[in-house]
Amino acid sequence: MRVGYARVSTVDHLRHSGPGWQTRVNALLGKLVAAGQI
Repeated sequence: MRVGYARVSTVDHLRHSGPGWQTRVNALLGKLVAAGQI
């Protein structure tokens, strides 16, 4: 639950940080996958 909530909060934050937020989200998700978090 906490992981999912944190992920949504991060996406929401990056979405409001301007262009390129999706790239940062993709990079973050890639790191989480590589780390075995999701």
